[in-house]
Amino acid sequence: MTQLTAQGFTRTRLDERLAQLQDAMRAIFGPGINLDPDTMDGQTLGIYAESSSNLDQLAEDVYHSFNPQSATGAALSRLVQLNGIRRIEGTYSTVTLRCVGSQGTFIKAGSLVKSTATSATFETTEDAIIPASGQIDIAARSALKGHVLAPAGTLSKIDTPIFGWQSVTNPQDAVPGRDEETDGALRIRRRKSTATASVGLRDSLYGYLNNLPDVRQAEVFENEEGTVDKNGQAPHSIYCVVDGGRDQDIFDAIWLKKGSGCTQVGATVGIAYDSRGNPQVMKFSRPTEVKVWVTVNLQPRPGWPTDGAQRIKDALTAWAVENQSIGEEVIHSRLYGPLNSVPGHSVSGLYIGKAAGPTGSANIAVPFDGLARFDSSRIVVNIL
Repeated sequence: MTQLTAQGFTRTRLDERLAQLQDAMRAIFGPGINLDPDTMDGQTLGIYAESSSNLDQLAEDVYHSFNPQSATGAALSRLVQLNGIRRIEGTYSTVTLRCVGSQGTFIKAGSLVKSTATSATFETTEDAIIPASGQIDIAARSALKGHVLAPAGTLSKIDTPIFGWQSVTNPQDAVPGRDEETDGALRIRRRKSTATASVGLRDSLYGYLNNLPDVRQAEVFENEEGTVDKNGQAPHSIYCVVDGGRDQDIFDAIWLKKGSGCTQVGATVGIAYDSRGNPQVMKFSRPTEVKVWVTVNLQPRPGWPTDGAQRIKDALTAWAVENQSIGEEVIHSRLYGPLNSVPGHSVSGLYIGKAAGPTGSANIAVPFDGLARFDSSRIVVNIL
């Protein structure tokens, strides 16, 4: 019997529901009644049993929706608000388009451009008029939210024809957006977010910063000593390094969670307001960018796709976004993973460095507050 007791939820299964209905029929009409599945009575009982079982399933789903370890979708989104966090929404990929055309040509916001490499569609986010120089840079975003790729030079197809607008391209890779947070990732972040309310300054601030909208990752460095530490950080100070997110959200988070009298370190300076409306100076930094160049030499094998070189570039850039953390060195051997995600080739040489035309295979050191950046314009794939 489906019921909720002090021991938890107990559900009746479909075969049990069918057996109960068959027993009830036999009790009324006698044991000789034919209830085989191919009879009219057997078919009718099957319909009733399935309907009851569906209600049992619904009741079980409702019961589990109150547990963050088993809740899904909207139910999980509501539950995690009890921990002071929200599901991270998807964000748009962004890019700067270089538009060429006749002077005075008006390009309306929402005009569409398509990538020749990925077929992804981007739309301009502002109105623009081509000046006398014949070209203008316009901000654009992907038509759909999520991790939408557009390597440099591939946004070259105009999907919204406008008289006088002759060509378009993107000098740099699009900055990938973020897919909506999955249930699994949200459960993990909920567990981590319990540190947001902790007494420890570093854990509390770390948890809060990493749960801000659009923050991809954050680190908090604390120097408790009375002297400058090995990283050059001032005594008795905190140093927040944040990738992504709005400056003001970060200023407000630091003010809310930092300890009284604690010195702040950072190149980005702004104001947060306390509960009485008084301005408070806040500081943090963006990661020091370490540009990575990659050269791949390979021989094609059976199954090598026609766009294999571009797919390798996309795989490397996507891997870096997901796996490179603040302060983490670039480990040469780990790049074979994304390389081998593209079929039909064998790698004869993989070289990385911090300048064009790398010839080495040594790991690339990254400052404690730095972040390695990969870009398809800095990745060369040589097909031998």
